[in-house]
Amino acid sequence: MKAQEQYLEKSSDTKTSSENAKADGMIPRIFKVCCIILTLIGIGASIFHLFGFNIAGKVMWPRAYYSLLIGCFLPLVFLYDSPGHLFSREKWLNLFGALMAIGVAAFFFLNAFNIEYKSWEYNAPTSAIIWAIILVIVVFWALKKSSGASFLLIALCFLFFPLFAQYIPGALRGTGFTPLEAIQYYAFGTEAVFGLVMDVMGNLVLGFLVFAGVLQYTGGGEFFLNLAFALVGKSRGGPAKVAVIASGFFGSINGAPIVNVASTGAITIPAMKNLGYSATYAGAVEACASTGGVFMPPIMGATAFIMCQVLGVSYSVIITAAFIPALLFYISLLLQVDAYAVKADLKGLSAEEIPNIWATLKKGWPFLISLGYLVFQLVYLRVVVLAPYYATILLLISVMVRKSTRLNFNDWMEMIEDTGKMIANIISLLLGVGFILGSLMMTGVAFAFSHEIIKLAMGDPMLLLVLGAIISFFLGMGMTISAVYVILAMTVAPPLVKMGFDPLAVHLFVIYYGMLSSITPPVALAAFGAAAISGASPLKTGFMAVRIGIILFIVPFVFVLRPALIFQGPIYETIYLFFTFLIGIVFVVGGTEGYVYGLGRLGDVFYSFKRLVSLTGGLLIIVPNMYAKMAGAVIIAGLIGVVYFKGKSQKLSINSV
Repeated sequence: MKAQEQYLEKSSDTKTSSENAKADGMIPRIFKVCCIILTLIGIGASIFHLFGFNIAGKVMWPRAYYSLLIGCFLPLVFLYDSPGHLFSREKWLNLFGALMAIGVAAFFFLNAFNIEYKSWEYNAPTSAIIWAIILVIVVFWALKKSSGASFLLIALCFLFFPLFAQYIPGALRGTGFTPLEAIQYYAFGTEAVFGLVMDVMGNLVLGFLVFAGVLQYTGGGEFFLNLAFALVGKSRGGPAKVAVIASGFFGSINGAPIVNVASTGAITIPAMKNLGYSATYAGAVEACASTGGVFMPPIMGATAFIMCQVLGVSYSVIITAAFIPALLFYISLLLQVDAYAVKADLKGLSAEEIPNIWATLKKGWPFLISLGYLVFQLVYLRVVVLAPYYATILLLISVMVRKSTRLNFNDWMEMIEDTGKMIANIISLLLGVGFILGSLMMTGVAFAFSHEIIKLAMGDPMLLLVLGAIISFFLGMGMTISAVYVILAMTVAPPLVKMGFDPLAVHLFVIYYGMLSSITPPVALAAFGAAAISGASPLKTGFMAVRIGIILFIVPFVFVLRPALIFQGPIYETIYLFFTFLIGIVFVVGGTEGYVYGLGRLGDVFYSFKRLVSLTGGLLIIVPNMYAKMAGAVIIAGLIGVVYFKGKSQKLSINSV
């Protein structure tokens, strides 16, 4: 089936999902109505709080606001996980869980003042302790439904960690607490559940989730995919380049590699296979492109806004720093798929199979305007907190003025429902992270861990970087970017900053390595998800993704050692590093794919001499060291000379015959 027809069919399926929900028997209508009402209350509370509205001159306390968000969105995790008959046991249990979540949130909402000013963190009344225990039960029950077994197990270990911290040797040894002390700290302290994670969620992330939900439902995903088809669909290996570009667009908005794979990969992977890419290669390309969206400005899946809060810098500083590394990675992906297309003699799509670019732009102008306005507010006006709501309002107005895109009542309800579901899952995960952070802070391990890592590295900066990369990789297994970044920012980043590395570069470094597990076995969620669509072996797809995404493993070390690559240095050095890195990428791709753009084929076997030379020379040119770059330049010059003179001698021998 043609790529455009495939997407239209998928889009049609999405639009009719609300009609088929009843037939599918997923959740009762009353549950769906409750979810929509709770979502509207939660978003309304966010608007009320962030815009500074008041009732009789009174505004909500931050803790009351966070409690209201928990009461609106945490019940959705239970209500949406209710398959089967209306009166089934599982539905009653989920309804009970939702009511518990509402009840505990109501208690914390009504007692926000007492918690803050009567020191409940150290001396809470018995009734408050009971509600605190209920909070723990509800959060971990919801976490089981939304996160899977791996993250749930990690969070449970940290939940009980303060009870045994004094008995654990080494870097994890900390101050011990009784169960009563721990539960009070978790529930009523300012560094656990109601600390950084809810502060970031309530004041920054939620608005961008609303914008992302509206953008996706109103056709933003379709527009960016069609735009990518229109731009590069005709070029050789077109569908693979579409996957790279569209996944970069889409991934920046949603910030979840596995969701990105499921959304764009459902179209791009079959299109790549139909053109001639192997199933393994097609899945690996989509997995890498989807993971890279997390690092791609302007939105970076809301991670940029958390970094603003943690580092205390403006949003424009974050996205400016992230731009060049992300651009280099996507250039490397485009070169990889282009080289594969040359080797396999793969052509682009025909004109009938791709949309007209002007028709696409004409149809998608609301998305471009709203995104442009969002970036304008964030970068120029620096209105970070309110920007997504203004952009959402502009997008909805733009959509409603046109008859072809106007939403009816059912569309509005389904859009609210989808948005609420996305917010609910993220809040559930962040509440779990809140317990992890609370555990690290109360025991003092968050600070001792930094000291122990430095001690383990024996004062060697490079060894410390390698240790930081390994720890970031393992902590990132199976976790969302928002969750893993908050943990890494409190544990791995501080010792690297203490060693003298640039703080902004360090925080980008841990984000990169925290998300590399998405394409790297044994976890490789994005690669395994892509393999499920392509029909290839999950492990083979994962290892292929590592090969294709090799630049993701290299670029963090470069910008943390030479921060000028992220504009933390002289501009001439930034330009120099960018172009040397770009040259290095060309020859690294030549080593991995056997084809150098502008030079030709290097061989069909990965371990052929010319491919090894190309890979070695490219890596040396990338290394941020003058002598390494000079050695790489000499090697590459030698390779070019060999290929050129060999080609010339072959032409002469042919002419002589």
